[in-house]
Amino acid sequence: MTSALFKDQTIHDRLHILGLSGIAVGLIFGKAILSISLLFSLLNLLILADFKNYWQRLRQNKFLLLVLVYFAYHFITLIWSDDISFGLHDIKVRSSLVLILFLFALKPLNDDGKRFVAYIFIASIVLSTLINFTNYVGIIGNKTYDDIRGMSLFGSHVRFALLTVLGIVMTFYTKFSFPKSWLLKLILIVWLVFYTYYSQVITGYLTLSVVAFSMGLYYLYRFNKVLAFSLLILSFLGSTALLYALFRPMEPTTKLSELPYATKEGHLYYHKPKSIQPETGEPTEIMISWQELEREWNKVSEIPFSDGRDLKGQFVQTTLIRYLASKGLNRDAEGISQLSAKDIQNIENGHASIYTKGILARWYGLRYQLLNNSDPNGHSLLERIEFWKAGTTIARSHPIFGVGIGDIQMKYNETYREMNSMLKVENWNRSHNMFLTTLITMGMIGLFLFLWFHLNFAIQSIKQQQLAGVLVVMILFTSYLIEDTLETQVGVSLAGFFLGFFNINPEKK
Repeated sequence: MTSALFKDQTIHDRLHILGLSGIAVGLIFGKAILSISLLFSLLNLLILADFKNYWQRLRQNKFLLLVLVYFAYHFITLIWSDDISFGLHDIKVRSSLVLILFLFALKPLNDDGKRFVAYIFIASIVLSTLINFTNYVGIIGNKTYDDIRGMSLFGSHVRFALLTVLGIVMTFYTKFSFPKSWLLKLILIVWLVFYTYYSQVITGYLTLSVVAFSMGLYYLYRFNKVLAFSLLILSFLGSTALLYALFRPMEPTTKLSELPYATKEGHLYYHKPKSIQPETGEPTEIMISWQELEREWNKVSEIPFSDGRDLKGQFVQTTLIRYLASKGLNRDAEGISQLSAKDIQNIENGHASIYTKGILARWYGLRYQLLNNSDPNGHSLLERIEFWKAGTTIARSHPIFGVGIGDIQMKYNETYREMNSMLKVENWNRSHNMFLTTLITMGMIGLFLFLWFHLNFAIQSIKQQQLAGVLVVMILFTSYLIEDTLETQVGVSLAGFFLGFFNINPEKK
């Protein structure tokens, strides 16, 4: 009876769908579910033992073969790596990409199976966003979060932002098999878009923008090619303008000689017109009366001014000064008197700007980093710039073959020392750019293989008129620009899952 059970194709089909659904859930709710589901799915294929068909499907799947060549090159780079154990660890992490692709390629899902797995993923991402949001705003639970990253309860906020945008794509392209499903789709997409906006993750903003632009361009092209080309030009100009606005230097117009020397109470002001407040374009550390600030702040808050810290762990006096500056208020008794109860709560929560939510909060946060860049530590964008500087230095020294999969962190540490980086040792990280990481690790050969299998996937999707597949590649490429997406199990599994799900089945061509 057990033997007959193992040979029952229907049971293995259902177990295969169950395993892939578990991977979809695990991507969102945790590594344990992800790992168990992956092992379960692999075991199911081994027990089914349909090796003849497995081999046939593997030979037909050009995309998977390209991925295997790219993966095999990792082992080759171990030849010139000194730290073999470190390299094997990285290879182990990236193996999930190949294993998940095997699951989709060796036993392709039929339309009903794909729809079921898509339903499970969509339901999971919607449920998780609702749990995250309701906890963060206090509808559920009584915890006060000191950072917007606290809204991601199940893992990295960056990975979750990618999953949310991929959830939008999955929702849009999955066929719901019941009447008026368009209304449910619209509600889910609007919610996921709002969640992406609210979460303030740059990766989420960028990938969502890429998806919206690409879809708009595609459907507009089908309607009117001239309008589509115009949109492309306008988008390029708009992106250039945004980048200029973000990185443009700013010089304060306020002159030290023109500033008042005392408050209305007669206390002398402290002026240090060095740092710049991006909301106003004026210096942050001017018009400061330490005596009045301490006296008045201690009247309205239980967090002591002199050595108290806000909920983010920052000195509250620094947060207070920046917040007052963002409102254009003097940093004295008069300024504090104009703060509302909500303003005081924002300061206690660690918000150093009047913009506390959404894209404006993130925009001014980045502008503040760029305008006050003397110390990169603790500032995500400035740290990345340091990572990229070190990374490009390493890549120039090993352009063809790279340093090897095992030696990338060692080379980074050496380079940070040589360049006398201002980064603290605990912040000596890798590039946070998957293209640069691949170039450093495996040289131009590895980067070529990396780009080749992604672009092959996109080209096959275009030929089959499957826009979702193209969007998956564009989302991944966008994340690769500012993240080492394939350096973590969830990131690798995420890429493998969606590339596998939307891969063109050679049997159906």
